Amino acid sequence: MMGAIRRLVVILCCFSFSMASASSFEMNANCKKAYLQIFNYHFKEGEAILQQETKTNPGNLVPNLIYQLKGFLEVFFTEDPVIYKKFKQDETALLKAMNTGPRNTPYANFCRAQSYLYGAIARVKFGDFVDAAYYLQKAYALLDENKKKYPDFLPTDMYLSLMKGAVGTLPNNYRWMLKVIGFSGDADFARQYNTYVTKVEASREFSVFSSEARVICAFIQYHLLNNNDEAWRQVVLGTKDYETSEVAAFCRSSIAIRTKRAKESIKALQPHIKQKPSIAQIDYMMGLSKLCAQDMSCTFYLSRYLEKFKGDNYVKDAYLRLGWAFLLQGDTAYYKSCIKLLKKYGSTRFEEDKSALYEANKIGIPNRTLLKARLLFDGGLYAESKAVLLSKGVNSLSKTEKAEYYYRLAEDNEGLGNSKEALEQYDFLMKNFTTNEGKFVQAACLYTAMIYEKQNNKVQAKAFYQKVLTYKATSYKESFEQKAYAGLKRLE
Repeated sequence: MMGAIRRLVVILCCFSFSMASASSFEMNANCKKAYLQIFNYHFKEGEAILQQETKTNPGNLVPNLIYQLKGFLEVFFTEDPVIYKKFKQDETALLKAMNTGPRNTPYANFCRAQSYLYGAIARVKFGDFVDAAYYLQKAYALLDENKKKYPDFLPTDMYLSLMKGAVGTLPNNYRWMLKVIGFSGDADFARQYNTYVTKVEASREFSVFSSEARVICAFIQYHLLNNNDEAWRQVVLGTKDYETSEVAAFCRSSIAIRTKRAKESIKALQPHIKQKPSIAQIDYMMGLSKLCAQDMSCTFYLSRYLEKFKGDNYVKDAYLRLGWAFLLQGDTAYYKSCIKLLKKYGSTRFEEDKSALYEANKIGIPNRTLLKARLLFDGGLYAESKAVLLSKGVNSLSKTEKAEYYYRLAEDNEGLGNSKEALEQYDFLMKNFTTNEGKFVQAACLYTAMIYEKQNNKVQAKAFYQKVLTYKATSYKESFEQKAYAGLKRLE
């Protein structure tokens, strides 16, 4: 049960910059200005506007929600236990204030739902999954009720469709458990999200949130619909202010990294790294991106992240990447030191850290050629990655390393648009290796299905997605199965 809740809320974390609104008043000019300042992490400027608004219009509930947004963003990015404790205290007062407002308005349920959604995501950051499940259920129920009472109220559609779409792409063994506590969903809600973006942009009242809607749409396209190019297009439209906003840069870089655009990620983050950024994750993402581009200044940014960050998420992955950077430079001693620190510090709540611990527990030191090719591929540098592999060959590799070699070569060919060659290499991998060599066979099956889906060969795509579900446990089994299930839902 907790695995299902964790997976749903992790997806929602990528969409977590939520809208604040009034229960009975128009979102006026002051509140819109304050919202944008807070959303862009300019807290001092935003709070000054909120103080003035509260003084001149003390009955307006919008400032309460924007203060809650501020607290949420601080928790989300800093993961500071002291800030988290204060956030929960303020949350109680906010909900109490909202309950005093009028109920004959769509804002009544919507505002309380937003507070519960903030609370759910914040609690996941600290591993409080039971409380997070309760808060997520409360948010879902309020939004669902709001949709029935006020079907034309756009903010409800934005967030309810996101939640229903996320639930709709979960495997059946998770969905039935979520239904027990009141969740239902369908992948069609994710497919229709672009409609809501268009409506928000056309709305005079809610157009201030159009950039946010674009960012949410980008994460839906990536996580739920497997459309990397559309995800990138949406995030570019939604983060035009990336040079002046750390939050916008964070969002743009997040999609760039996920869609294998290391150079675009570096470009987005560059304006914010001359000094320590307010958002520590910017250093982490710059380190990842530069490592993929084979720029060894990545060690500076990864080290600064580990020094400054007070939380424990993405710490293991940062240590792994730092170790890899040293290893590529021939420094095995520092690599081993990083692996020791990886095993000691950080959590395994999220997939990146689980994967990092799995890599750290492997026997021996990674093959540098395969590691370099892997990182170049992750950065979207497919030709360079392929050249590294072809210069090495397979004769001196172990069986597990050979499996990885053919897998990486197939990935590069797919990235270069050579689908025929990629399918042949994935097929060779599936026929000549087993899951005893790690994730590569199951991954080859999944990516074969994705290629066929892109080619609109639904019969073959469906067959390979179903085959993904038959493999025994691998380190990425849960992630691969979720992607396969989402693929099957797209083909319905």
